[in-house]
Amino acid sequence: MMNTKDFKIDLMDKSNFKYNIFERKMTDTDFDIISKIVTNELGIKMPPQKKTLLEARLFKRLKELNLDSYEKYIKHLTKNNNDNEEITTLIDLITTNKTDFFREPKHFDILVNESLNYFYNEIKKNSINIWSAGCSSGEEVYTIAMVIEDKIKIYPSMDYKILGTDISQRMINSAVSAVYNESKIADIPFSYKKKFLMKHKNNEIKNYRIVPELRAKTSFLKHNLMNENYNELGVFDIIFCRNVMIYFDNPTQSKLISKIFNSLNNFHNQ
Repeated sequence: MMNTKDFKIDLMDKSNFKYNIFERKMTDTDFDIISKIVTNELGIKMPPQKKTLLEARLFKRLKELNLDSYEKYIKHLTKNNNDNEEITTLIDLITTNKTDFFREPKHFDILVNESLNYFYNEIKKNSINIWSAGCSSGEEVYTIAMVIEDKIKIYPSMDYKILGTDISQRMINSAVSAVYNESKIADIPFSYKKKFLMKHKNNEIKNYRIVPELRAKTSFLKHNLMNENYNELGVFDIIFCRNVMIYFDNPTQSKLISKIFNSLNNFHNQ
């Protein structure tokens, strides 16, 4: 009979096992380096109290890369900085993409009741370019399209285009798909749901898609508001930049406001 002692394994001897245990926590130095990269790329300041949040959001990514320390992740991040692939992944991990349809609805009331009237009747402009900066997954863009389309008959021959930009390619892809689940469309008025949403053919799937007519009025582009200039975007008659600048410090906010202002049409010189 075999003696079970022959199979005794020293449980403290890690060489007997394949370990993939992440043992190191983020050091203050790790945090300082990553937070500076975030600030340079996004303009977002990360105070020391955000260290735990950053550590938690990066933990899964380190496991995916099979890295056992944040120091190694920093080397990976900076090594791949030129092609921006890991920077893009980092941005997706740490940014909060909170958005809703008809968020702060008063802004859309002003758009259709005052702004459109101004352009059509006073400026005599019947083609409107609109930019939604920091559009996330597209809810703001499609809300703008819905409210304009609902009032468009008041302004014969008026046309419009809406550009949505975001730093996250994942959010841009979601916006382009224009598919939203039932919970996301809860704040859309019922009459708008009937006119502007298509339900999935499979009733068991609670997804809805924006109708092609509205999608045709929109375009989406990955864009970083920290870029030196916005020339690639063109000029706009109306710019929405909501719930974005709260993440920036005052100097960054001032620069951003200046660049946005320079992206507006100057009607007085036309």
